[in-house]
Amino acid sequence: MPGVLSRIRDVINSEMPHYSAAFTRLVSLALPLDPFLTGNARFSRKVGSIMCLMMGDNVTYSRFGINVNDGQLFTTDVVDWIQPGSLLLLDRNELVTVDDVTTDTVNNTMKIQFPEKLRGVKIANSQVLLYGHPLEVMAVPDQEQHPGPPPYTVQKLVVKSSVKIYDADVLAIRFSNLPLQSASLANTTPEGEFVYEVTLQNNVQLPPEASGRRPVVGDTIYLRAYPAYESNLIPLPTIPPHQDPFGPFLVDYLSGTTLDETSFEEWLQVTTYDDGLNEMWTKVMEKNDPILQRTVKADALLFWQVLHGKINWNGSHVLALPTTPPEGDVDVFALHYKCVPELPPGQVEGWRLKVTNDNAVPVRLVVTLDPNPPQPVIDVPAGSTQSVTISFPDTFEPVQRLYLYIVPIDPVTGEPGGSVTEPIKLGGWYLVNSRRVDTLRYTYLVKSDVRMVYGATGLFAKPLFLLTDYLKASLNFDAKVNNGKVVIQP
Repeated sequence: MPGVLSRIRDVINSEMPHYSAAFTRLVSLALPLDPFLTGNARFSRKVGSIMCLMMGDNVTYSRFGINVNDGQLFTTDVVDWIQPGSLLLLDRNELVTVDDVTTDTVNNTMKIQFPEKLRGVKIANSQVLLYGHPLEVMAVPDQEQHPGPPPYTVQKLVVKSSVKIYDADVLAIRFSNLPLQSASLANTTPEGEFVYEVTLQNNVQLPPEASGRRPVVGDTIYLRAYPAYESNLIPLPTIPPHQDPFGPFLVDYLSGTTLDETSFEEWLQVTTYDDGLNEMWTKVMEKNDPILQRTVKADALLFWQVLHGKINWNGSHVLALPTTPPEGDVDVFALHYKCVPELPPGQVEGWRLKVTNDNAVPVRLVVTLDPNPPQPVIDVPAGSTQSVTISFPDTFEPVQRLYLYIVPIDPVTGEPGGSVTEPIKLGGWYLVNSRRVDTLRYTYLVKSDVRMVYGATGLFAKPLFLLTDYLKASLNFDAKVNNGKVVIQP
């Protein structure tokens, strides 16, 4: 990267007036895709304006102390997600169901009533956690396949819910927390409720109820009330001033706690769509995971490290001029790029780029996706343009570094030799047999049970390769460095 920054600095200084100087500083680029969180929050609320945060909204506190014989409590604030049928955990030691809720918006409090008396004394400011949201069992496919007396195993359930359910959710059944493997939306009722077929991660043996009856259609189980957010469809932005699309990018978001070092388990799922809004794939992703199904513009090569030769830009193509190294007699052009993070196989079949050779001798191009074997050697005849395919099959290892070599070829021997006078023109890297990601939708979920402590922003797109479009110059008259300072800020 030092060579890249030096080239940028030198180009700018060559255009600066006399007695002025430019200094460069590398600043990371992050494009906010959903700054206002315009999607749907679940067991959470949106906070802020310029850059909104999703914060958990599943905890409140008791306004007064609670006696054993009390069948109700008053809260310190309002949690709209608490409703009749909800399962609450009081002071982290007693589970109770909600019989009725009355909201006092003037005093910002709720009166929560329970069907039975409490079993323990609770002091004022005891935590009131929304532990579970009620789900109605609509069908038990395993019961139909394996009838008989309990105990029996269950892996699939069909449930009805007033909120959306995601693959990372957890069900609370008979005081057991059971993580899901998947949640598939079957249909939506006329009342706006959702019917899901959920699959548990493991077969779970359920004991009979006290009456000896096993769970049947109509029973109530619970969805753990973990905060979640699902975005709307988000078109990927373009980059001014030319409004061109950016290339491969990383997905990321800012998240964490605001008061202490407590950490919570997070889950991010991204669904991508092509330019016709046809769904391409859905997968669970980590922060800074790459999405490669984008065209790599030609000027991205300007920001790679030049190992040998000269590089320039004519506004549409990179101009690569091989030169003779001090210890050799054959002209060489070599580029290198360190991939951070590594590029995973399986997303794209490869790329195709056009190479134009205006010289009187052929040139040879070799591309290597290190640590994988070099790509097949491509010879570009003199005075011709050739399409070059760079393959990236599923069997490859994750790419750590990219290398591109160009050498002239002796037309008599067919071996590297001789020199060239005209630069080789390199175009953009276009996808091979793959649709381009143009729109996405994402969902994240956090297993948080602390009120207003965890926060998360919307998703960011972080371009993997720098482009000339990202460079903006501004003159700072407050900092006097040789009559001014030019800041190159991606």
